[in-house]
Amino acid sequence: PLNLRRRRLQFNYGIQAVQTPGHVASSVFVDNWQNSYGKFKGNGRPTYLKTEEFLRRKEIADIRIVRLPEHPPWRYPPLCVDCDLREAGRKKDNADWLSMLANEKAANYGETCLIFTDASKDAENNTGIGVVIQHPDRQDYLSFDYRLDNDLSVHCGELVAIRTALEKVIELDIQGMVTLFTDSQSALASLQSLESNTRQDIVDSIFNMLVRLNVTFVWISSHLGV
Repeated sequence: PLNLRRRRLQFNYGIQAVQTPGHVASSVFVDNWQNSYGKFKGNGRPTYLKTEEFLRRKEIADIRIVRLPEHPPWRYPPLCVDCDLREAGRKKDNADWLSMLANEKAANYGETCLIFTDASKDAENNTGIGVVIQHPDRQDYLSFDYRLDNDLSVHCGELVAIRTALEKVIELDIQGMVTLFTDSQSALASLQSLESNTRQDIVDSIFNMLVRLNVTFVWISSHLGV
């Protein structure tokens, strides 16, 4: 019957709206004073009143919406990661030597578009990211910095910085090979495993862009003056 099909559509949409953070229609399924004092007849009742009892059921409230990535994981390109500098020793033992190796590494990729990303928190817990883009055909460079929500961890910030850098590559229509330098081993580990325990959506969005780009990731130690 038509009425039954309508109810099913309302329930399905209600689950999606309530369980998806930031859903544009979530307020429709929240109680307000009009629901209690308005006079409604038949199918003219607000959607909240039509779905309230159903959405309050425990088995429904426990449903979590999982959004699939734009591209299935088996179509993701192989991740190219250069971590040779991990074998060069610890920064506290010979920072100058590591700085020389890091600059040499950047020079080896000099014919590609070089990108450097970073994320950090200050003493007051302010979180921010930075992205620097150096194109081989230009003498100058592009620099971007953004404030993030302070609740984000540095690990998430590093992933956001990588995502932002790739967005800039696409936005600026940079062609050819790209080399992205990061000091975050945890961010690279998330990309290599295709998983993040905290922000899988960021990992998925990064790979959705990597299918269109030719990117090599390079790990370098932090604060080496590269």
